[in-house]
Order: sequence, then structure tokens, then C-alpha cells
Amino acid sequence: MVKFLLIRHGESVANLEKRFCGQGNAPLTQKGLSQAQTVTKYILENFKIDAVYSSDLIRAYATVEPLAKELGLEIKTCPALREVDVGVWSGNLVSDIERDFPKEIATYRADPENYTFRGGECYGNIRYRALDALREIALENEGKTIAVGTHGGIIRNLIAMWRGQNVLDITPMKNTSITEIHFSDGNFFLQGDPFCGHLEE
Repeated sequence: MVKFLLIRHGESVANLEKRFCGQGNAPLTQKGLSQAQTVTKYILENFKIDAVYSSDLIRAYATVEPLAKELGLEIKTCPALREVDVGVWSGNLVSDIERDFPKEIATYRADPENYTFRGGECYGNIRYRALDALREIALENEGKTIAVGTHGGIIRNLIAMWRGQNVLDITPMKNTSITEIHFSDGNFFLQGDPFCGHLEE
């Protein structure tokens, strides 16, 4: 068995400014950097991590960087763990998209799993590239516990698939929430809801 901890990145500048970021490289805010330290402390106290992987986008990488440094491990980057490519919306304020593309954003919100961003990806299909990446990581790390820095869209889509629900029914997870999954006998098993107890005041 392989145990994965999927860690959503800390608060990014795009999160703070309410922008569609997609595969843009928005850095973490000071709050996001603090969240990275907090999740690192929690993981070190509760898990024995054998390897650290991450999306190659800076907000995910910077979130797991403190953990990797504490453990003396190299972060292995994986572009397949990137957030969805939102195409021409990348970097734009949500409010501007709502004003300039009202029909498109209504279509996206009505059926996000089947929506393809103009110049980008089909939102629902990102789960398959993420699954392929996680499966490959698992096959290289039998018996280990792996920390993975990734994105809300990836995690939300995977949870929806494993639960047999529409992605709209999955509450967006908080920054640096931890979603634990196990891989055994060729299958993935979701272990409860995303955990964010380490972020409680």
C-alpha cells in the first residue's frame, strides 16, 4: 500500500485577489507562507513522510518546500499535478469574467465537469492526468507515505469521482487542507474528508 497526503497549496496572491489563476504562477501571500509552516508542523507530528512530490507551479511547490527541507528530501516536480488550464481566463478577476463572459461562466458553473475553458482544458478531465501521475508515483514508492503539493481543482475533481458525485457537490477545500488517499492493489481509496484541523484558531 502507498499512502498519499494531497495538500492544497497555501493562500496565493490570486486567491487573495479573487482571480482565475489556472496554470499561472501566482506566488503565496504571507498568510500562505505561514500556512505552509503550519501544515508542515502538523504533518511532521503525525506522519512519517518518505517522499515529497509537487505540481511544478510555485504556489504548490512553495507550500511543501518547508516540509521537504525539514526532512532533507528533494521535491520531485510533476506537471501533471498542475491546476486546470483556464485558458484566456488565466489571471483575470472573477468579477471581470462575470462581466465580460456571462454566458460562458454560467455554463461553467452549471456543468463544470464537462466545461472546456476557451484556450484551456476540460475541467473534469484533469482528474485523469492527475490519476495517471499518482498511479506512477505509487508504483515507484510501494509501502511509503508520500506528501503531494497540488491544487484545489485537482483534489475536488478526484473526490467527486471517488464519491460518485458532481464536482459542484464537493465543498471547495481550504488552503493547505490535507486529503488522505491510499493506493492498494491498483485502486485508490479516499480516507474521509479533507482535513484542516491544523488551521483552526
